[in-house]
Amino acid sequence: MSHLCLTGLLLAGDFDPVGDCVSLQLCTRDERVYSITDGTQNQGLEAYLRQTVHIIGELLIVDGKPQIMVISVKLQPDLQD
Repeated sequence: MSHLCLTGLLLAGDFDPVGDCVSLQLCTRDERVYSITDGTQNQGLEAYLRQTVHIIGELLIVDGKPQIMVISVKLQPDLQD
């Protein structure tokens, strides 16, 4: 596992049959997409949906795709070009 810090937009990744969000993704400025897992800390990441956040976490590779296990999350002001 690798420790990292990322800033990006937190979006819904997948939905269950009734339309509830069941996974989250972090989309960074360089157009990388990371699946997000809350680990066992239950930080209520859904509260940050569609907002720019700064995430500190551990990088995992699951089925060949990057996934972040969140250690901490905080709101970040919108990034300006």
